[in-house]
Amino acid sequence: MTKRTDRIIHILLLRPNGMTIHELSENFNVSDRTIRNEINTINSILRRSGLSDIYQNRGFIRLNHAKDDLMKIRELRLSGDDADYYTPKERFVIILFDILTAHQPIFVYQEQDKLRVSKSTIDEDMRMLRKFLSRYALQVMTSVKTGIYIQGSERLIRTMLVDVITQYGDLSRLINLDASYQDTIAQSIQSFMPMSLIKKVRLTYIDKIHEVGVNGNAANDYQLILHSCIWVRRLLMSNQIAAESHDNWQPDEGKIKAYITQTIKKFELEHVAEDEFRYIYFVLNSFNSTFASTTSGWIETQLLTTQLVTYMEEKLELPFSSQEDLYEGLYNHLTSLVYRMHEQIQSYNPLKSIIKSSYADIYQCVFKFMTTYFQEQDITISDDEICYITVYFGTAKMQIERDQELKYRVAVICNYGLATGHLLAAELEHKFNIEVLAVLSMSDIQVLAKLSIDFVIKTIQVDTGQIPSIKLPPIPQESDYLVLKNYLNKNKAAKRAGQINSTNLFDDVLTCVADVYQHIDADLIKSLSVVFKSHHLIVNEKEVQPMLADLLTDDRIQLRKSVSDWKEAIQLAAQPLIEDQVINEQYVHAMLESVVKFGPYIVIGPGLALAHARPEDGAKKLGVSVLTLATPVKFGNKDNDPVSLVFCLSAINNYSHLNVMKAIVRLVADPNKITELSQIDELEAFKQTLFQQELQRK
Repeated sequence: MTKRTDRIIHILLLRPNGMTIHELSENFNVSDRTIRNEINTINSILRRSGLSDIYQNRGFIRLNHAKDDLMKIRELRLSGDDADYYTPKERFVIILFDILTAHQPIFVYQEQDKLRVSKSTIDEDMRMLRKFLSRYALQVMTSVKTGIYIQGSERLIRTMLVDVITQYGDLSRLINLDASYQDTIAQSIQSFMPMSLIKKVRLTYIDKIHEVGVNGNAANDYQLILHSCIWVRRLLMSNQIAAESHDNWQPDEGKIKAYITQTIKKFELEHVAEDEFRYIYFVLNSFNSTFASTTSGWIETQLLTTQLVTYMEEKLELPFSSQEDLYEGLYNHLTSLVYRMHEQIQSYNPLKSIIKSSYADIYQCVFKFMTTYFQEQDITISDDEICYITVYFGTAKMQIERDQELKYRVAVICNYGLATGHLLAAELEHKFNIEVLAVLSMSDIQVLAKLSIDFVIKTIQVDTGQIPSIKLPPIPQESDYLVLKNYLNKNKAAKRAGQINSTNLFDDVLTCVADVYQHIDADLIKSLSVVFKSHHLIVNEKEVQPMLADLLTDDRIQLRKSVSDWKEAIQLAAQPLIEDQVINEQYVHAMLESVVKFGPYIVIGPGLALAHARPEDGAKKLGVSVLTLATPVKFGNKDNDPVSLVFCLSAINNYSHLNVMKAIVRLVADPNKITELSQIDELEAFKQTLFQQELQRK
């Protein structure tokens, strides 16, 4: 039995619903014919053992065997005769962890003897190792006395270790302490990170934070536990980090701090330096979407979210900006992503390859935008992060395109994260006459009893009581959809008509009005809302954001004024909002302080500044004002100074000012218009130039 035949059997054992030959060929990066030949070989082995062939039907395959026969097939896998053969990937992992765990000098010739390879092969393996480590600015060094060792930043070594384990290992089985996970790569990883260490960290995590997967995102929990294990192991090996930018932080009291403190006690880590404590606190918090961000981080994420949604809307010609759930979920995700990118902390996505192939058009658009955005900051964003973002847009696309035919009512239970659960729900609604009433995590399972549903679709084996259920992978393949189709045919659920989307109808009416009258104001929106409510049509007001022209009244526009410096420019721009009691003096002080503390980040484009503070710093209402300067002033931004156009924004949440942000983003992309606006000294002409793109509601 070869490695490939053994692994094909392993995959089929894990996929009781079966799969297609083409899916397997893509998995192994070989032709369908090669897989068919492997299937013939496996059937020969099964026959010699008195077992029936693999079930095949038009390219679909499955181990259609009884329980006892499946146990015999598992035993066949354990009797493979190629235990001494290692693939290049396995040799790479073995060498890396041998170097990292050696208690005495280790030399290349020793690895050659251990792996039973030629001199030329071990030389190629070492070249592969050096090339891989160079991505992290790490070097493989050799010495007659000390043997092979890795030289470079301790932080980058830890980052590299996270990447190796997530790329080459099975993180789910590792963190879940799967005793059967004992292949070559697993054994090498466990030589560095023993199961006993993982178990102790996992139990501490459950004790101080929550049960793994209970919040609906097991993959996120796995990452936090993995980072913790690597941190503990490197400290036990006496490897310390050097202080860096975020090390002045003071960790807040809470679950994360309590968890770190308890971990230190469990492993008897004496005299943990403050730099180390702050390091792991920051890393763990960087996966938390509710992580409190700085003022500069807040506006960066706001702009990034708005620019990304606008870009995707233009490229895919879909009304993504009408999807409130998309904007709010994306903003929360990007808040933590921006922190990870700046600190070179990569996220792990267990469904990356499936997302890339299943949502190729969305992935390509997200990839182009995000790589360009971060390249300007000399930061590389990983495929894992891009695929997480793809999930949000994939969900939104399915929601936009879903039909309004009669539907089965179902609930989805997903333990891979609510974003993945919503993507599965949207995919199901797109492919079948299904209406998903709720996407739940394990902790919300008690809600099922309160829902009027026909059945449950789940991604984990869980008891749903009296409610029928079917288990599917989080991102199903065609073979899985066939199983669901058969299930629907056998279980006739009560179908009900889909509901009218009142908010979409409201937005369509506004668009028609705009086409005729060329303007939408707040009074019209309010009046129309009353009419809808009188007919029992509930409108989600979060989706009805005022436009820049609605908020920027005449008294909030100041043209061609003179100021002495950037501080006076912000104070003058904010004055109309103070007079209208939109903001208070504390808000102005916070705007000035944030520039002093974080630098001129508010200069977001050539000649354009967006003065703002966080909502809790004194914003009372949604509002915006604008100031143009007779003589431009410098804010200290070498790329975009001097500034001639200053907006002052008061935002009270993350969504109501979306249209304002879109208008400002369009200005950033049009430096000539900024110059034109700064030279206008007549109010009506200024408004006509600024609002010309808002003549109809988008």
